[in-house]
Amino acid sequence: MYLTYQTLLSKHDKYTLELYSSFIRQLSEISKADPFMLGFTNYEGYSYNSFAVHEKYSTATEVAFRTVFPNSELMISNDHSRTDVLKERAVIFKDNSIIPLKIYDDLDQPDPINILLENFAQLSTHIDMIKFEVWLKPVSDKRPEQLTILINNFPASFARPETRVFVENKKKQKLYHCSIRFIHSEVVEEKDPEQVTNSCLIFLKQFSLKYGNSLDLDDQIKMADTNIPKLDNLLGLNEVLSLIHLPREIDANRKIAICTEKILPVPREVIEVSKNDDVTLFGHGSGSAEKEPIGILPKDRTHHTYIIGKTGSGKTKLLELLMKDDIEKGRGMILIDPHGDTAKDILALIPKSRVSDTVYIDFPNRSFIHTFNPLSELERSSPVVIDNFIEIFKKFFSVDWNPKIEFLLRNLLGLMRESGIIHLSHIPMILTNSQYRSSLVEKVNDRSVENFWKLEYPKFSEQYFSNAVSPLLNKINQILTNPILEKILSIGSSSFDLRKILQEQQILIVNLSIAELGETGSSFLGSMLISSIQQIAMSNNDLKEDKRVPINLYVDEFQHFSTESFIRIFSEARKYRLSLTIAHQYIGQISTPIMNAIMGNIGSIISFRLGQRDANYISKEFKPYLSPEDFVQLNSRNFWAKLSVDGTTSQPFRGISNTLEFPTVNYVREIKSVAKSKYSFLESEVNKAIDNLGTIDLRDINTFDSPV
Repeated sequence: MYLTYQTLLSKHDKYTLELYSSFIRQLSEISKADPFMLGFTNYEGYSYNSFAVHEKYSTATEVAFRTVFPNSELMISNDHSRTDVLKERAVIFKDNSIIPLKIYDDLDQPDPINILLENFAQLSTHIDMIKFEVWLKPVSDKRPEQLTILINNFPASFARPETRVFVENKKKQKLYHCSIRFIHSEVVEEKDPEQVTNSCLIFLKQFSLKYGNSLDLDDQIKMADTNIPKLDNLLGLNEVLSLIHLPREIDANRKIAICTEKILPVPREVIEVSKNDDVTLFGHGSGSAEKEPIGILPKDRTHHTYIIGKTGSGKTKLLELLMKDDIEKGRGMILIDPHGDTAKDILALIPKSRVSDTVYIDFPNRSFIHTFNPLSELERSSPVVIDNFIEIFKKFFSVDWNPKIEFLLRNLLGLMRESGIIHLSHIPMILTNSQYRSSLVEKVNDRSVENFWKLEYPKFSEQYFSNAVSPLLNKINQILTNPILEKILSIGSSSFDLRKILQEQQILIVNLSIAELGETGSSFLGSMLISSIQQIAMSNNDLKEDKRVPINLYVDEFQHFSTESFIRIFSEARKYRLSLTIAHQYIGQISTPIMNAIMGNIGSIISFRLGQRDANYISKEFKPYLSPEDFVQLNSRNFWAKLSVDGTTSQPFRGISNTLEFPTVNYVREIKSVAKSKYSFLESEVNKAIDNLGTIDLRDINTFDSPV
């Protein structure tokens, strides 16, 4: 797997051809026989110098870059996560590629890369992303001898004396196998493809050499290939440096991504509360205020914390710093992690003194099954439980959701609550088995629920069934026939006690790895867990606020679990001392109503580096102090923040997150052992319990074409 890096340039570094040549030579040594890439990417209006290496060389490559350009900043690109259609246009040589191109010493422009960057800046109003890539692989030492044979065998191509001189000079350089291409996203308007072509050609025409070679675009435009292209041409080091290098001058008109120089000092009130013994320290000031601590008190955490930032900018490490402080100070905390990596990191931070009150739920584990009943809180008869469950299902139905499904589901949950059958796997049998359904209806006291099942449901038309019952059955089937989810959800009880975890301020770490559970499974389990946590916290309504047990809930990659029930959590959870800290990458992941609820209720906002669109949005929360560019150009671990201090939001400031230090000894093995012995069942035990349930085979529910 290859990693692509993007750079944020600094006004304090020199970007000479000699230094960039040094970096290329180091890449050649590091990558050995593997190709590497140099290029420029314009994304959301800004151009980033980029390079790619195989991931096994990542550490050495980062060291090499920082040695040559110590003040510039590296970030890992997340281009691989793009789901839109990308187009690719190969760059071709007009003649045999051993014949050289015009190089920088002979060009009319003082810096040829300026043309590329200026054209990219103009194109950014028409297309979302465009890249120029030069893939390289060093030529072996024996290759020049083979080139001499090639020249002698094809004398016509090298007939002119000037051409032969050019070629002889090229042979003396460090040579590279190469492939050159442009990649771009879909164009907006009909005329735009021609504009993209012309912009690329203007850049390439600079390198046309009389009696030498020139570059053109391949006529074929194809779907972009993520694989390494075939390296079937040759470039000398001077040609490489002419085609791709860092700009000698940083010009605002070319929209080059640079490290921000702006400093906003840490407000005095933040510095003062950061001296409190109970404060959670997570950063320090930048610039002249570098030694000023940055922290937040538990009482201000109840106003909730929102963290946003691109991949690799530092947001997950900040979450881990906050959680580490909770762990060390004996607080109750819960982590919902949809990838599993953060969960594993946090396990390594838990000291011996807290091993006994740590509950690690590893849902993807197939040998030791952690079971969960997402409907258990229905027993407490709160209408909010039903509302939350409906919101979760609405998320999974997406555009297929309709009022008929909601009406059916509301009555179904009412029946289950009234009858005491709080069991997800019984839903198919309730909907399809009239005898079983009647036995439950007899236990119902709610007149409206009773009337629905006795009078309305049996008279449903075939159309109503196809619009409501069948889709609901299919969705339950999708969840419960997943081999892992079936074991987690089907036996009707939970192997861990959420209420006890909250009341005793324990540590709950939940691994919901999407890679192993699938996105639907991970999102469903996480959403239901969060809903249950909310209900348990709100059930303390009869206690005075100062008697309610505080708990810190962390949700990484929040978008996977964001239902509209979160609007209620943001507005009400503070009263129940449930402090929410959420993190995600970009605003487009969150629906508008939920985003509005976040901005309307959140106490603390911490923003790491953002793309242009998100920067345009978030910067409005920091007016008039910051512009969108200040968010785009942040270094890694640097952030802009507004913190809740005594219930009032502070002025914006810039900070740098602390370094997360791991203990030399950890108790991960002991924690996992406790998780297996106390909070899970053997797979054989779960299989036996499922066999004894006596429900219909969920894999056969599609055989029902109308209510029975």
